[in-house]
Amino acid sequence: MNITELIKSDSGRYRCGVSSAPYVDFGITVVDALLEGDYDPAGRPIHTRTGGDLTVACFFTQSGSRRLFCKGQCNGGDVLVRTEGDSATSDRYSIEYTRDSGRGVFLFVTITQLRQSDSGWYSCALRRTLRRDSSWEFNIIVTDAPHETPGPLSASTAGDVLLTVVLVLVIVIILSSLAVLIVWIRRRPRPCGLTTRGNPDSTNMQIDSLDYENQPPVSTGEAFTYLSLHPATRDKDQIYSTLTQTKHA
Repeated sequence: MNITELIKSDSGRYRCGVSSAPYVDFGITVVDALLEGDYDPAGRPIHTRTGGDLTVACFFTQSGSRRLFCKGQCNGGDVLVRTEGDSATSDRYSIEYTRDSGRGVFLFVTITQLRQSDSGWYSCALRRTLRRDSSWEFNIIVTDAPHETPGPLSASTAGDVLLTVVLVLVIVIILSSLAVLIVWIRRRPRPCGLTTRGNPDSTNMQIDSLDYENQPPVSTGEAFTYLSLHPATRDKDQIYSTLTQTKHA
């Protein structure tokens, strides 16, 4: 029999055998860490996520009459579970004690419904009457579980999102056009109070005043004033401009 890619739900009791022989019962416990041999707790912290369960297997070559699971060291620390039986549970913490024929014993310690506050150092220990006590220490680091990726949008939701995007684009285009129009109006050249009309032959021009308020009265006739447009050519080839002012009723 072979089980690959074990997960926590594979833990439990199993039976195997053939029809001509008795069945053999055995148990499987899937753990997050196995503490035995040269395990280095300082260099190998146990990483896990909030909301899940954590099980650590502590291996001892010799049995003990009392089994302890502690936060920190069992000498002076917080004792989470203490029992002389093969299993015990207290709140979210539990112990299970099993014997491995010919090798030693395993002490499985479990924390359920993990929280970030569960991060820290722990100990699993065996107390003996005539022999030296044994213990393992390990460090747990609990981090937040990743958020679930949202599923695909429904047809109605996708339509609402598309409509919102189109409306935003239309508003942006309108605001941009208004900004360009305002800038163009501000930069457009404005008259300084006079309008000019040039003659077809470009030899003179007539200048009409646009502002007649507070002007002194003038006669009904026309007053002619000649201005030189080209001061540098004040000889016989001079070109003149006529300034005409007409009285308005």
